[in-house]
Amino acid sequence: MMPRLAVVGILAVAVAGCSLFWSSSKSSEGSKGSSKSSSKILSSSSPNDDEGSKAYRDDVRDTTTAYVRSGGELAAFQRSLGTVAAGHGITDWEDRGATYFGIGSGLARAEVNDARRAALASQLAGNDAWKAAQIENGYAAARAER
Repeated sequence: MMPRLAVVGILAVAVAGCSLFWSSSKSSEGSKGSSKSSSKILSSSSPNDDEGSKAYRDDVRDTTTAYVRSGGELAAFQRSLGTVAAGHGITDWEDRGATYFGIGSGLARAEVNDARRAALASQLAGNDAWKAAQIENGYAAARAER
């Protein structure tokens, strides 16, 4: 029979090994998620998007422009975005870079001033820096096209 100290030592090593493996696999999963987010950021504003993505961004742009010019309520605007997305077969519009890129383009087309643009971007992106960056990318791209 093994001494009690040896058994405790073997169990401690086994537990540490399992913990290390679990931690390592979770870290790997996090890296995969980060690379997905990075590719989502890049692909959402790429000029090489397929025609469906461009059509969706254009519809979001037009909806945003109409919202800003009409002075409607934010909740109604968000419902409109959901309707536009559904028309394109998109169910996760809140997580799509193309949505926020289109919003930025719409803000540029509506010629909002910097203060209004910042306020709307803050309301729409919340504390999400990625969404805010997509709005700014769309705004800058639309301004550059003029």
